[in-house]
Amino acid sequence: MSGGISGGLPPVAAARTAEALAARHAALARMTAECTALGGDGVVAANLTMAP
Repeated sequence: MSGGISGGLPPVAAARTAEALAARHAALARMTAECTALGGDGVVAANLTMAP
């Protein structure tokens, strides 16, 4: 049985999740750099929404 709590994510879903987390990390790095350049204190939060 694949999926569910005991089986983990199916391979396609796991790959999409890894891609989304990498994209989130890159976006936060860009926002942090922009904030620093503008003299800000940092990024407070970011939300990630995955479209189907």
